[in-house]
Amino acid sequence: MLSLISKIIAPHSCIFCNTEGRTVCDGCFSQHITPRTQACVWCNRLDDTGRTCRSCRRHTPLLRLTTLLRLDEASERLIYALKYHGNREIAALLGRRLAQEIPDDVELITFVPSDGPALRRRGYNQAELIARTVSDELGVPIRPTLLRLRHTPQVGQSRQRRIEQTKGNFMIGGGALAGRRICIIDDVVTTGATLGECARVLRAAGVRSVSAATLARK
Repeated sequence: MLSLISKIIAPHSCIFCNTEGRTVCDGCFSQHITPRTQACVWCNRLDDTGRTCRSCRRHTPLLRLTTLLRLDEASERLIYALKYHGNREIAALLGRRLAQEIPDDVELITFVPSDGPALRRRGYNQAELIARTVSDELGVPIRPTLLRLRHTPQVGQSRQRRIEQTKGNFMIGGGALAGRRICIIDDVVTTGATLGECARVLRAAGVRSVSAATLARK
């Protein structure tokens, strides 16, 4: 109801052409937004399925990664508006499109948990907003399965450094998970260190397989 009222009082305008009505109009989405070809999360070798290469499975427990957009100037504007300008409509807009790319063998949706300071600052976890849209679109249940233990800034860090920082930074938040096929949702993937550590914890809890889906990747 609050979202509906806010749209009536101050409706969204396209962030590219400023046309009133939607955050991104269909024309601008087609013109400015570049789809991301699927690839192995670790070595970035192109693969239509997004499955992790056989040789890369020793580095990450992720079965596959599904990514919607190439991370460039246009997609960064969208994600920045979602994360820092409170434009939650973007989570629904891109979440619906992301859901169309996710394989249909997923049994449970979860998301990368936000750290405390970011959650208090924004008032929401953008990964959770995207995940809830994906869950609704697929008709697959969603559950907050993970807890983040500490804040670990990763901007500008190498992959090895990110792996070291994220190791032991997540734990299971409760609930039986054994035997389930789970998909973790996040906004952006850079090195795959965070998603890999989340997947490691879930697999240790008996999860049958862990895949991931994100809005953007370089």
